[in-house]
Amino acid sequence: MPYSRKSLVLSQLKEIAKNDNRPHPLSRDTVSIPQERMPTVNPVSHGDLLVVNNSFLPAGSAADLWLLQVEEDSMLLAKVKPYNLLQGVSVPVVKKVVRIVKDYFRNYGVCRDENLLHRLRKDFHEQFQTWASLSHPNLAAIHFVDSLEFTLFQEYCENGDLREYIKQVSSEVEYIGIIKDILYGIVYLHSREDPIAHGWINPGKIYMKGKTAKLGEFGLAQLVSEFPNLVPSISVAGMTRWTCPEYFNEREPGLSTTLGDVWSFGCTIFELTTGLIPYHQSKYDTQVLARIMAGDPPGDIKTQPPTSGQTLSVDYIELMQRLIAQCWLPVTERLSSQDLLRQFNQEARKLENFVPVLITALMPVNEIFKYLIHYGIVDMTPNLKPLSIDSQPFQSSGLEVYVGYLDNNTKVAVKLARLPGNMVRADGSNPLMAHELCVWSKCNHPNVLPLTGAIIFHGGIASVSPWAENGNVSNYLKMKKDMSIVARLGICIQIAEAISYLHGIGIIHGDVKGPNVLISGDGIPRITGFRQAIIAHPDSDLCFESFDSECTLHWAPPEIVTEDAGRTTHSDIYSLGMTILEVITGCPPWGNMRDYRVVTMMILGERPNRPNDHIPSGNEWADLTWDLLMRCWNQNPTERPTAAEVRDELKDILKESKN
Repeated sequence: MPYSRKSLVLSQLKEIAKNDNRPHPLSRDTVSIPQERMPTVNPVSHGDLLVVNNSFLPAGSAADLWLLQVEEDSMLLAKVKPYNLLQGVSVPVVKKVVRIVKDYFRNYGVCRDENLLHRLRKDFHEQFQTWASLSHPNLAAIHFVDSLEFTLFQEYCENGDLREYIKQVSSEVEYIGIIKDILYGIVYLHSREDPIAHGWINPGKIYMKGKTAKLGEFGLAQLVSEFPNLVPSISVAGMTRWTCPEYFNEREPGLSTTLGDVWSFGCTIFELTTGLIPYHQSKYDTQVLARIMAGDPPGDIKTQPPTSGQTLSVDYIELMQRLIAQCWLPVTERLSSQDLLRQFNQEARKLENFVPVLITALMPVNEIFKYLIHYGIVDMTPNLKPLSIDSQPFQSSGLEVYVGYLDNNTKVAVKLARLPGNMVRADGSNPLMAHELCVWSKCNHPNVLPLTGAIIFHGGIASVSPWAENGNVSNYLKMKKDMSIVARLGICIQIAEAISYLHGIGIIHGDVKGPNVLISGDGIPRITGFRQAIIAHPDSDLCFESFDSECTLHWAPPEIVTEDAGRTTHSDIYSLGMTILEVITGCPPWGNMRDYRVVTMMILGERPNRPNDHIPSGNEWADLTWDLLMRCWNQNPTERPTAAEVRDELKDILKESKN
């Protein structure tokens, strides 16, 4: 039967706090597995997890939570350890153990079915493994899934959930930033090749890391909605208030959709703005459901005074009302999350009297740097060891690259741009480097080199990022001339995955090529080089003075070289094709051909000759690869495949190459 663990937590919290390492008291009502199978979290029992400390968290309606401190080499951080250079000896991770009593599923007559446990475990693995594969700045990451024990290891968001955090927000600008964060996360889910409907959006499933809002994983209650009586510790009630009317459609009940997420987003904004839950006048879910079926809206922001403790302007209230009204339209008229984001960005700028700061080459370095730090770039000056930066740099793609070390002895690259004189003031001002830092800071993916921060160095602004032990992919391949085609295709897949990620968050790279792909010490390719990048829907307080952009002829598409067209996702695909050719052959596209000859070949509509030594005709995988490359190089940009399609086709080709 249903129960509450509140009294248990209150009575035992002090004892738990006194000794984090002792076993936590267990009872039938409060644990997910029998006592003998639930050892205390510690370094010995977790092996590769490398836990150095743990503490119980008095939160979680459907799971018991622990805050772990794990070493940077923990398997939990395998995908994210490059982003934790400043964490020191340990990184916080949340362990979430779902409260499911497995014995409760055993067959007792006809009322229970032990097969449901296996089904639940399968659904748990599929749903949360899907979430673990996602990567976006506005999604709370899942590091590891243990479906056997119904356990998740998640990113730690120190400011808790949005329902509590919003009570301390006093700035309308911060409100707007939070709403944008939520929308960016939703749009990322909905824009994937196979769109993902979250299905459980509400302020309690949105977490705050600093001032950044992150969508939490799919609700655990969603998994057990078909047999709630068999999982008494997990409440499936209460979510009705945030659920769209079509969810209760008799023809397709219980179907989560992307447009249903838009409705739930509207309910979330209503709660954040008014401090009232949807259908707040109805106490019970049955009453709420009756109102939904009658076509009643969840609330009216115009008639409800803000009770969240904040004073909001009339203009802000009206903007929220327009946003919510769009979310609560009938499903056939409701805007997509992508359209909603575009509309909201336009209206929010009007509300803010938005006048972005223009970064130009006439600005002093210190002033540009100040704006970058305000924007969110980390000032690494206090974290770099004094005198640790080498005096002699490497030269790479218009950059001076210096070796440096952080206080924790982490090796980093300090990169200073070398640009034409008309783009750099005498004091070192460099707006293109500032632009690159702003774009780069939006990225969070295993195949994108992470930005650690920036410093003022040699009179200019320099980026600080992890050191890539193996240099760029072009040089790496020269050292690995005997690398197998399987390994080369693996690199190509990861590069395509990075470009797919960038396009998914609205970034056009603009300069995809081998020299802009670095290889880490463990052989992972990571995209860098964002000086020519474009943000499709800029939301920054900064904008940048325009300069004539450069292109690298051997990788650039004909529409940019011969027609002066703007950079697009389609132009990235052409360059991606050239980069794939480079990885497979180990040579730059067009070989040693002079630039003027490359331009001539493009004007004539020619493409590189097929390198039969590396992509032999008549070989199944090779023919598939060459067909893919020719489609990437289609003269009509709109006929080129997407980055996700390139990635998926390469995966199929990789399988074929192993046969």
